[in-house]
Amino acid sequence: MKLQKEINSLPKGSIGRKKINNKYYYYRRYYVGGKRQEKYIKTRKVEKLRSKISYRRELEKKLKEYRLLLKNPENLEATI
Repeated sequence: MKLQKEINSLPKGSIGRKKINNKYYYYRRYYVGGKRQEKYIKTRKVEKLRSKISYRRELEKKLKEYRLLLKNPENLEATI
């Protein structure tokens, strides 16, 4: 499915911020094998990564809606 491929190409997780010695550092947080991972993000790359994560969430929501419509075609009439 084209939508699923696009979702898989985008980063998952969220962006967290830590304050260390009065400076803020940003980390991408995500799960691998049930364990939370954190990866440092350079400050200049935070906004671009944040928008990619947000876009992934939007696509995941659309995919969920499409699957629901395919599972229950009567819902399609309600959305029209």
